[in-house]
Amino acid sequence: MFYSDLGRSLLISATPLPEFSATTWTMAIAGLIIFIAASMFIFRRLKEAAKEEPYLGPHAILSKFRDLRDKGALSEEEFRKIKLLMADQIAGEDNNASQEEQ
Repeated sequence: MFYSDLGRSLLISATPLPEFSATTWTMAIAGLIIFIAASMFIFRRLKEAAKEEPYLGPHAILSKFRDLRDKGALSEEEFRKIKLLMADQIAGEDNNASQEEQ
């Protein structure tokens, strides 16, 4: 009895779905196609960018900052702060290298 009353109340309160015109469907499909094309373009660009720039380890990044310091783009204090921030990464890379040698 309970289930039949529940079903009846759901059927009565259900609203019909709106009908869309052909123009609305055409615009929706065109928008979806444009979205997919734009997504594919962006993913290809990101993939190409990832191939162009190789992975730089902490030592290489620190040497780039050292070059910037030598050129005067970074102060000695800024370089020291960067060096302190990267100390854990450099230590981790050194530990991994020593473990690989053994």
